Amino acid sequence: MKHSTSTSVFSFQNINAAVVCALLGAVFSSQVSADQYYGGDSYTSPYEQMNNRSAFYVALGGVHLNPVKAYEEGVAEDAWYLKAAFSTQTSDNLIFAIGISGFFYDDYEDFYHEVEDEWGDRWVESSDASSLNLFGEIGYRFNIDSHLSVDLVTGYEKVLVSDRSISDCHDCYSEEIDFATGSYVSPRINYVTDFGVLLGVAYQSYASDDVENAMTLTVGYSF
Repeated sequence: MKHSTSTSVFSFQNINAAVVCALLGAVFSSQVSADQYYGGDSYTSPYEQMNNRSAFYVALGGVHLNPVKAYEEGVAEDAWYLKAAFSTQTSDNLIFAIGISGFFYDDYEDFYHEVEDEWGDRWVESSDASSLNLFGEIGYRFNIDSHLSVDLVTGYEKVLVSDRSISDCHDCYSEEIDFATGSYVSPRINYVTDFGVLLGVAYQSYASDDVENAMTLTVGYSF
């Protein structure tokens, strides 16, 4: 049995070029701004003096899928996007990150299946639609001051599994949801408090034909 819904999680078509331009503008102006404020090369901020600064973080937001591909796969073109990662910064301000991510689709073709537990109890469960991905990133960090920085990174994201299925069911029916992610670029802004709490916002633009862009809010711990 199948049923559909028309609710969309996000409306990414309302995200216009101004958001992207603002992030990119911050990237290319950050070093100039820091030099003007601190008197050029005469000042090195505490943030710049830290070698191998690292962070654990999670990011939550939305991802915009190719509308035609989303229609073919029976899901909405906008989905929730969740990331968890570890990143590290070298003394040369190069940054590296590795982590896992996932799409949580708004499914138009969900189905129901009768399930049975080990005690013989039976009930009907509905399917969930999601993906599990692995990603890695490399980029450069522009330090504005001891708290604020702007990153420009490129990354690659690989979909490990993407389907609609019944959670924790070993013999239930499932369907593949075929989306390819691939390479992307991502400008982002970070703010680290005196207590090491990391806050940020990021925009992600994919080269893939299946996935277009994503925007996330980040929270984590930097040390």
